[in-house]
Amino acid sequence: MFYTDGVQTRVIAMGCGALGGNSSTGQCGDPTPIGGTFSGMFIGTLFGPTTNDLGDVLFYSEVVGGSSPRGLFLYRADTSDIVKVATVGDISPLGGNLSAIGPGSINNNGWIVFLASTGGDGSQGSDILLWRNGVVTKYVASGDAAPGGEIFEYVGFEFGGWPDGSIIPFGPVPAINNSNQIAFTAWTQSTSGHVVSQNGQHAWLVQEGDPAPGGGFHSLFRQAVSINDNGLVAFQSDLAPTPGGTNNDAAWFVGSPGQFRRALGFSDTLLDGVVVALAWSRNPFRPLDEDGNLSLWATRQLPDQSYRETVIVSAPNGTFEIIANESEAAQTGGTWAYLNRWVNSNDAHQVQFGAEVAGNPNYSEAQFIATRFVDLILQDGFENVAEP
Repeated sequence: MFYTDGVQTRVIAMGCGALGGNSSTGQCGDPTPIGGTFSGMFIGTLFGPTTNDLGDVLFYSEVVGGSSPRGLFLYRADTSDIVKVATVGDISPLGGNLSAIGPGSINNNGWIVFLASTGGDGSQGSDILLWRNGVVTKYVASGDAAPGGEIFEYVGFEFGGWPDGSIIPFGPVPAINNSNQIAFTAWTQSTSGHVVSQNGQHAWLVQEGDPAPGGGFHSLFRQAVSINDNGLVAFQSDLAPTPGGTNNDAAWFVGSPGQFRRALGFSDTLLDGVVVALAWSRNPFRPLDEDGNLSLWATRQLPDQSYRETVIVSAPNGTFEIIANESEAAQTGGTWAYLNRWVNSNDAHQVQFGAEVAGNPNYSEAQFIATRFVDLILQDGFENVAEP
């Protein structure tokens, strides 16, 4: 596990053996706070490590020879140590023991919200727990009261199986901003939507059947919702022509209740083509900056029926800024090829993304930061960049 601020790169934790979920027994990893050593680490979109502006890193890993085989851990930048957030087998604040742990999000106050299952194997759904100063409490769980008089049926419903037979709940991961507002996706018996919450007080941001800017009605909510420090949210939503109708569209939206805008959707015009693919909204990626600019990946189809991947910024005034465009020249040399679908942004108006580059003699794949130009970095991480 590496961390870089764009200037220096350092190792946070070293695993050993096969990747997470593959029964690694390697013992050459770094020591863990629960004994034993880090073994299989998890990669990919679902388990990307997340950071805050202080340089703390939240990550997911397996352990060999410790008190638990798997858990969520926090690297603290100020003390350069690693502490346990939660591990399989811990006492659950809902009673019993935690049977499965999922990923989470962290803010600058060191608060962490994450998914976890109590009892069962993790396939029954997960709840949202809160870690503060070493203490784990329940934040919201299946069966809790929902706004409007119903109860939450699910607040975490994505899960997957791994080669070692384990099941891990992985989404939708809740989001938390530096005002300690928590945003999450929820289903009740009759509806689904996104919720914003503070101090345990929940309110619907948007629900199935609400009219959507640009036409159509919001349909089943299956993806995560991102929230910035001003309380603005961003999410992708399926759309239907009538409330409760069959989905025929999908788009990203930004704003607050009563003030949402359609940032980009399927069949929208983008440059010289139309949008035919969009990335799902997933936490802990942070595509929304403090000014409401939304960084997005999209694929557009050109008049000759060819396709181009594109990373853009959708501004509040409806304009687009092109960050990277497949087959066009990359500012660091070569041409843009594959562009990773999940993009981060910060309040210094920078955009971080991964990409493959063709024709560059120094590298073929890297992580990049875009400001008014694109500058190569070694790894994901740019939160310590000063305000301009």
